[in-house]
Amino acid sequence: MNRSILIALALVLALAASSSAQEVLPHPPQPFKGKIGRTSLESTPDFPKPTAAPEGAPNVLLILTDDVGFGAASTFGGAIPTPTFDRLAQAGLRYNTFHTTALCSPTRAALITGRNHHTNATGVITEMGTGFPGYNSLMPKSSGTIGEILRQNGYNTSWFGKNHNVPDWQTSQAGPFDLWPTGLGFEHFYGFIGGDTDQWHPAIFDGTKPIEAPNDPEYHLDADLADHAIAWIREQNSLAPNKPFFAYYAPGLTHAPHHAPKEWIARFKGQFDQGWDKLREETLARQKRLGVVPASTQLTARPAQIPAWDSLSQDQKRLFAYMMEVYAGSLAFADHNIGRVVAAVEETGELDNTLIIYEMGDNGASGEGTLQGLANEVGVAANGVEETLPYLLSIMDELGGPLTYNHYPVGWAHAMDTPFQWTKQVASHFGGTRNGIVISWPRRIKQTGEVRSQFSSVIDIAPTILEAAGLKAPTMLNGVKQTPIEGTSLVYTFDDARAPTRHRSQYFELMANRGIYDNGWMANTTPLKLPWAKVSLTAPTPNPDDFKWELYNIAEDFSQANDLAAQNPAKLKEMQAAFDREAKQYSVYPLDSSLAERADVRLRPSLTRGRSTFTYYPGAVRIPEGAAPDLKNKSYTITAQVEIPKGGADGVLVTQGGRFGGWGLLIVNGRPQFVHAFSNQEQHKYRVASKEKLAAGKHTIKFVFDYDGPGMGKGGTGTLTVDGRQAAQGKIERTVPIRFSLDETMDVGKDTGTPVVEDYVEKMPFEFTGGLDKVVIELGKNALAAGDAGRIEEAGNKVAAVRD
Repeated sequence: MNRSILIALALVLALAASSSAQEVLPHPPQPFKGKIGRTSLESTPDFPKPTAAPEGAPNVLLILTDDVGFGAASTFGGAIPTPTFDRLAQAGLRYNTFHTTALCSPTRAALITGRNHHTNATGVITEMGTGFPGYNSLMPKSSGTIGEILRQNGYNTSWFGKNHNVPDWQTSQAGPFDLWPTGLGFEHFYGFIGGDTDQWHPAIFDGTKPIEAPNDPEYHLDADLADHAIAWIREQNSLAPNKPFFAYYAPGLTHAPHHAPKEWIARFKGQFDQGWDKLREETLARQKRLGVVPASTQLTARPAQIPAWDSLSQDQKRLFAYMMEVYAGSLAFADHNIGRVVAAVEETGELDNTLIIYEMGDNGASGEGTLQGLANEVGVAANGVEETLPYLLSIMDELGGPLTYNHYPVGWAHAMDTPFQWTKQVASHFGGTRNGIVISWPRRIKQTGEVRSQFSSVIDIAPTILEAAGLKAPTMLNGVKQTPIEGTSLVYTFDDARAPTRHRSQYFELMANRGIYDNGWMANTTPLKLPWAKVSLTAPTPNPDDFKWELYNIAEDFSQANDLAAQNPAKLKEMQAAFDREAKQYSVYPLDSSLAERADVRLRPSLTRGRSTFTYYPGAVRIPEGAAPDLKNKSYTITAQVEIPKGGADGVLVTQGGRFGGWGLLIVNGRPQFVHAFSNQEQHKYRVASKEKLAAGKHTIKFVFDYDGPGMGKGGTGTLTVDGRQAAQGKIERTVPIRFSLDETMDVGKDTGTPVVEDYVEKMPFEFTGGLDKVVIELGKNALAAGDAGRIEEAGNKVAAVRD
C-alpha cells in the first residue's frame, strides 16, 4: 500500500473517530489548558467549561394531551374551541397526517425516544406487559430519551403531568427509579404515574416522592400542573436566561375521568343536542373548509353496534348530550391551561426562539365508556357495577365533579374521530392512530398558517427536536450502545409544503390489530374486538391469523373509506409482506390478540408474590395496588395495634382505594369499624361497626373476613374483635373482584385521595389521632375454584383496557 493511500486512510479513520466522539454521551472530560507550577503563584488555573447547547438552540415545549381524537379540536374542524391550539397553528404549521400508536404507554415511549413502541419494549400498556422483548415494559437503556440527550447537551429539562411508562411492579417507593422521569433525563418531574388519575384528588409525585394535593374544593390538577410548569419556566429564565430549556407538558385531561370545573362545562350547554351523527357531518364540513382534509374526503360509516342518535329516548339524549358537554369542558379547560404555559414563555421574551410541538392526543378518542357512558370507570369496566339509566340521570349534575369518575358514550368518541373509522385501541385504522399536531417556531418557520400533509409519526418528534437544536443522536449514551433513531425529522417540511414524504413506511400493531403504511398505501386488519364491548368470559382468544385484511389507497382515500382488498389482491399481498418485514425488524412478534392472559399479574415480577403476611407501620402511604397485598376474592385478617389516649381517638388505621371502590379499618367517634365500598353508590357501602367506644389504653383491633367463594366478587362475613372479644359482625354482600382503583392507593394511619365512605369526607385525610404501633395483614386461603382463576384473568383485561 503506497504512502498516499495510507495517509488518506488515516485521515478517514481520524474523521470517523472524531465523528464518533461527537456522538458519545456524556462528553469526555475537558483537557486542562492552564499551567501547574510548584505553587499557585507559578500556576494558571483553567476551569472546565460547562456543557453548552449549540449557539442559537431553541427552547423546546413539547405538549401532549390525552385521548383526543382528530375531529375534536377546533384547529382541525372540531366543535370544541381550542384557542391556544388555534393560535399556535396560525403562528406555525398544522400536520394532518400525523400518527400515534392507538394507545397510551406505547405512544409515550415512542414520543420521548424517537423509536417504535416495540423497540422500546412497550408494545402495550405497562399493566399488560409480557416476557417478550417487544412487550416486557422495561424501556431499554439502548433507547435513550430526548430528555437525556438534551440534558447532556446543555439544556435544563422537566416533565409535568402524566407518565405511563413505569413498569407496573416498579411504581412503589421500593423502586427502582431508573425508568421514572428523573431516571430518564428529566431533571424535574411533577405529575402522576399511571394511566389516569382523579383530577380533584390526584396521586401526585414531586420527583419520586409522593405528595398530597391540598384538601381544597377549588383544586384541580390541570390548573396545578400549569402553575408548576409556569413557575419552573420563570425560574429557569431568572437563573439561567442564556441556557435553553426543554419542558414536556403532558396533562392527564381529557382521559377519563372527564373532570372539569362547572363553569367550563356550562360553556357548552345545548351545543351537542344535535347528537353524534349530525356532529360528524358538521365536523367534516368544517374540516373541508379549513383545508385540513381534502375536499374529496368521505365520511366513514358509523358501526352498526353504535346506535343512531335518532333511535335514542329523550332521557338518553339529555344524558348523553350532557356527558359530551362535560368532555368538551375538560378539553377546553386543558387548552386554556396550556395557553397559560405558552403565555409564560412569551412573558420571558423567549417565544420567538421556542420550538413548540403541540400534539393533540396520544391516540384516538376513547370508546371505553360503553354505549351508555358511565360514572364509575373502574367499577363498571372492571368490577361489574351496574349503573342504570335512572341512576345516571339522578346524578347527572355531578358528572365531571369529585363524586364521579366519568366517561362519555362511545358514540361521542366515534364523532371525535371524524372522519375516520374506529377509536382508541384500534391500531389498524386512523380513528385509533390519526392525531392533529401543530409545530410553531417563529424564528425558523416563516410559512405560517399552512397545512403539511407529509406522512408522519410520533417517532418523528425526537429527531425533529434534535435537528432543530443542532444535535446528533448519540451512538453511545451512558456507556450503552444506542439503537438508531427510527423516526424522521420533520424540519424538511418547514419550508416546503410539497416536499416529498421522507417517512415512507410505518407499521402499526396493538393486540394483533395491525397495519402497514407504504408509499401512499395502507393495508390493515379488521378488528375482531369492539373497544366498547363487554368482554365475554367464555369466548376464545382470536387467532391473529383469523383477522381479515383491508387495503386502502391513502393517497386518494384520506379517511380509509374504500376497501380495495378484493380488487387488488396482489397489492395486498405485497403490503402484508412489508408488514412481516417490519414486524421482524422491530420486535413485533409474537403477535398476541389476548387481553385476559396479559392482564394476569402473575406474568410479571411482583413485590408480593409468595407472601401471605404483611406488616406496615404509620407513614406507609401511597402504596400502589400492584405492590399491596391482594385482598380480593379470598378470606383475610387485618390486625391493628393501637393506643387510645384519654379523651379518645379517631382516624384511619389502614385503607385501600376510595369512594369508587375500596375498604378501610377506621375508628369513627371512638368506635372501630370496617367499611367496604363495592362502588360509589350508597347501597354498595357496607359497614361492620362496633357500638362501643374504645377505652383509653392499648388495644388489639382485628377484622376477620370469611369469604363466600368459590367465585369472584362474592360476599362474605366480617367479624370485628377488640382484644379478642367480638365487637361486631355483619354481612358484606358484594366485594370488589378485580381492581379497587386505577389511581388510589393503600395507606396506613391516614387516607390519601378520596374516602371509602362519606362519613369522614370533611375530615380528610382523617389521620389517626391515637397511637398506632403497626398493622398486620394476613391472607387466607383463596376461595376460588380452579376454573374461576381464568375468569378473573379475563375480566382483568377490562381494567387494563381503561388504564391507558
